[in-house]
Amino acid sequence: MSTVQQPDPRDRPARLTVGVVGAGRVGPALAASLQLAGHRPVAVSGVSDASRRRAATMLPDVPLVTPPRSCGAPTWCC
Repeated sequence: MSTVQQPDPRDRPARLTVGVVGAGRVGPALAASLQLAGHRPVAVSGVSDASRRRAATMLPDVPLVTPPRSCGAPTWCC
């Protein structure tokens, strides 16, 4: 756990909206890091139970959707 003060993302508007296709080990971690940097994850997709649980844990306020819908509106997709 870092003791470094994180910037409040509400201090500046989000630069990107992000959709995550695949909630393996990398996608949710990347989306959570981008969220801390002030970007806005708008959707995450996962197929297996493990990936869906991981997405729900790491991105609790981000909708879990089917894979084709996760990249419908974002400005950047990972």
